[in-house]
Amino acid sequence: MELSDDDATLLDDAGRWASPFAWTFFEVLPKDGTRWGRTLVAIGTAETEGSSGPRHQALVVDIGETTPQLPHVMTGEGRVVRRGWVKVTTGDVMIHRAALRGRGLGYLVLNASIRWAQLHHRDAAVEPITLVRAANSSDEEWSHELAKLTGFYGRFGFRWRSPPIEAAVRHYPSEPMMVSDLTTVDEATLPLIRRIDMPASLTRILQRLHDGADDRETIKALGIALRDKRERWRIVGYRLNWFGWAVALVIGWVARQAIG
Repeated sequence: MELSDDDATLLDDAGRWASPFAWTFFEVLPKDGTRWGRTLVAIGTAETEGSSGPRHQALVVDIGETTPQLPHVMTGEGRVVRRGWVKVTTGDVMIHRAALRGRGLGYLVLNASIRWAQLHHRDAAVEPITLVRAANSSDEEWSHELAKLTGFYGRFGFRWRSPPIEAAVRHYPSEPMMVSDLTTVDEATLPLIRRIDMPASLTRILQRLHDGADDRETIKALGIALRDKRERWRIVGYRLNWFGWAVALVIGWVARQAIG
């Protein structure tokens, strides 16, 4: 299919899919440790160019779902924030599917960002992780939340003083550290996570499925834009049609007056 220049501008830039993800597969077991209700997920990682430098993306998808598009379970990101400084998490480690929370996926995503940072930016400083206390939380609720978050990030080497220092109102940043000081969490210590070796052909199929989801969204948007454009021309044609009839009637009336 050939597109006009105007129609081509409706499409995203082709470079959007220039960096394919590298996929790793995991079986996620239920919290009771049984094999009933287990889920198969894939973690895709890719390096792209961000506004301030290289950026590492991590994407977790549930490949056990039978929907046409791969459901995104959670995302992660590491990036260069300025010269000599690297951020290994956006702070948003929310797992969108409640049934998969508390099983260890957050450790795998942060592991991927730290490995990228240590491979490419080992001598950089780490942007502190700032814990934020909710304005309406009680001391007991904050104590529980603080213990949970410092326990999670502490496994990667992040530290907070006890009690943590409040840099701004209800904001508690981690202690300064270097990328070389970070550690990754051993997958063997995650009892509900099991790595699965997949043939390379299956990872290529998954990449095509992921790209296909983007393609479908683009085609859908293009179809809507083209439909709107056809509708505008239909209205113009409808108005021109009535204008043509009016002109014909005027010419006929003038001709009749001239003959009469």
